[in-house]
Parts: sequence; C-alpha cells; structure tokens
Amino acid sequence: MQTEKKASAPSFHTSGRRCSRAQGQLERFAFSVPGKLPSLNDFIRVERANRFAAASLKRRAHEQVLAALGEHPSFTEPVTVLFAWYRPDKRTDKDNVAFAKKFVLDALQIAGVIPNDTWNLCTPYDTAFAIDKANPRTEITITTDEKTGEIHG
Repeated sequence: MQTEKKASAPSFHTSGRRCSRAQGQLERFAFSVPGKLPSLNDFIRVERANRFAAASLKRRAHEQVLAALGEHPSFTEPVTVLFAWYRPDKRTDKDNVAFAKKFVLDALQIAGVIPNDTWNLCTPYDTAFAIDKANPRTEITITTDEKTGEIHG
C-alpha cells in the first residue's frame, strides 16, 4: 500500500548507508540517492527525440545510483527492495516517479548487490511518496525479510 508522508515525518531509514546483521546473516542494507531520478515522462520524452539520448539518460541514472551506493553487500537470497520517493514538488504522478525503480534495480545488478531482479529473486515495493523541496532523494532499503510488504491473495 502506498502512503504519502510529509517530509518532516521520519522516514523508514535515515539518509546514507546502513547495514544490519542478525545471527551473522546480512538482513538489511539501506542507502539514499540524492536528487531526482528520471521519471517515465522524462524517459519517454528523450526516447522519442533520440534513442541514443534515451540510452544516455539510462546510463546517467545508473551512474547516479552507483555513486550513491558506495561500499555494499552482495545478496544471493531473495530480497525485497523498498523505495521511498522524496520529490521537490507534486508535478509528476507517483506512477511516473516510481518508474525509476527500473534504473535502480538495473544498477543494483551492475554493482553485484543483487544477482537479478526476476520474480523469484526480487520484489520491489513503493513505501512512501513525499515532498522535500530542500532535499529531493530516493531512499532504498534492501532486505531479506520475505514478509516485508508481502500480499497474499
């Protein structure tokens, strides 16, 4: 379920990198990507103008995520990836903002944090959308907790 939070409310984790371990196993890794990642609207506009420009936009988005990632673990077991989106304004629809998950998950594969983003290995969830004019960012938490945000039907 998506919730909208005020920027002054505490987020589910703080900015920066953080790892936690339980019984010697890595369970959670968190980091923050400063600034705005490209939205679906940004990608479509660039792709329609020039497919090479779209590839360049994707590469820059990957570089932005990789620069924020820093030292990181490598997960081999299935993970849940939680996203909290902090934008400077409400000009872009939430579903268009969340399109940037594609860039983040691809960058996590490039860096070796996750082996793949297939259904069996990776489940992404949007946990929050908020406005923070002074500090737009995307906060990402990777966890091995299979029950995090799980929906049973």
